Amino acid sequence: MANFVLVGHSYAGIPVGQAAERIGDRLARVVFVDSSVPHDGESLLTGAAPDDDVAELLTGERWRLVEMDTGHWPMFSRPRELARVLLAEAGG
Repeated sequence: MANFVLVGHSYAGIPVGQAAERIGDRLARVVFVDSSVPHDGESLLTGAAPDDDVAELLTGERWRLVEMDTGHWPMFSRPRELARVLLAEAGG
């Protein structure tokens, strides 16, 4: 049963994406907060946001883009709004 959510902010999106790949179906969601979505063989510095690969993922039913009126640190500038987004993604 998938019952937990991984969240990665900024560079942490890379290890969170790698962990998500290993965890598989046991994972309910992965949330990337102002982060790159990792691609095999690429580094954090390879892509821009969202690049063509990410834009294609966003057309699928498993991906959703949530935009917030904030900078790189929404946990400081918009903590309540970010908390609402994270709770919604966690199903709570």
